[in-house]
Amino acid sequence: PKAPVYIRDLMAGLNDSENYDRHSLALKSAAALIRRKSSFGKEVSDHALELASILVGLGDTFDMEDFLELRLQALIAVLVSNPEQMAPWFARQVFDGDYSLSQRTTVLSVLGLGARELAGYKDEDEDLNPKIAATSFPSKQLPERLHRMYTAERNAPVARIASNLERSMIQPMALDAADKMSGPNILKVRTFSSRMEVEKKRKKIIPNALAKIVAEGFFFPLTGRWWQNLQAYGVENVHFQPFLLSTYLKTLSLVLHAAGSGTISLPQMTAEFWELILSVRTNALADVSVLEAVLFATLTLLDMNEDKRRLAEEHSKQLIETQEWVELVFDRVGGGDEEGERIRMLAASVLMKTREVVDKYQRLLIGDLVDY
Repeated sequence: PKAPVYIRDLMAGLNDSENYDRHSLALKSAAALIRRKSSFGKEVSDHALELASILVGLGDTFDMEDFLELRLQALIAVLVSNPEQMAPWFARQVFDGDYSLSQRTTVLSVLGLGARELAGYKDEDEDLNPKIAATSFPSKQLPERLHRMYTAERNAPVARIASNLERSMIQPMALDAADKMSGPNILKVRTFSSRMEVEKKRKKIIPNALAKIVAEGFFFPLTGRWWQNLQAYGVENVHFQPFLLSTYLKTLSLVLHAAGSGTISLPQMTAEFWELILSVRTNALADVSVLEAVLFATLTLLDMNEDKRRLAEEHSKQLIETQEWVELVFDRVGGGDEEGERIRMLAASVLMKTREVVDKYQRLLIGDLVDY
């Protein structure tokens, strides 16, 4: 079989569950063909919804080695071809579609990585997205198919990118704490690159095509469906499953970060996201993956809001609630292992951020204006 040259041929090949060669070639050609066709004509836009539906619901019929990565890249290509139409559609599928946990997680990854590509982070994300390497368990290994699924979950692109972003936000605070010999001790034991290099990376100007569509296209469709789902089904629904919930929170964090601190809709997104974060505090204490995601989301929220005065004046209640809860987390989670140290580092970083804002707000209240 030959590689498809038209979108309809591509869809036919993806739907062919009898011919491995044709199906495999279609999936391997999908991302490049969609990107090539999206730059001219209406072939992709006319079939975008049907193509996305096929890809989201596609099963690994032939147990292909790179199936998850190839499907993900094809879906991202569909999203960025027409984000105004496709981003809200993908957000609906997370909550309304008849999909498995794995498929819903893939859709969240599409939204997070697609948003970052539109914001100019494509090259950076490609460096963080190597092919999943085969790993062996120290004792008995799972059956090959289950092992690959487990490994893929542990190396999910949203989790990798969130981890890298987390380090970039914590580094300047850790360096500052080490310089001043103050702050939580946990932030003094890490060795990082020089302050100049960290600040250089953070201040890099990136062309951002996401900012003008992020609120209505990505962020509010995701949060709006969350509240609707919670009202209809309560906490006893699939979206409170720990891995899906943690991926959902990290996806929103990546979208917020990709939009940037200068986006016009940041105040509205901040109010919505903070309320959502505080609403899952109880769930966070019951599962370490959700706890990490909640802390990362809070840190991202505080880091993106550079106008600390507005943050303090408009969200004083949320600031105090967040600070009290994170203090509880910091006291409750013990160190000594990698997971515990990671949670305590995140908690300490959030505490430093909240205390910085609260201290500044108190000085503003008494009229002691300080030039920051």
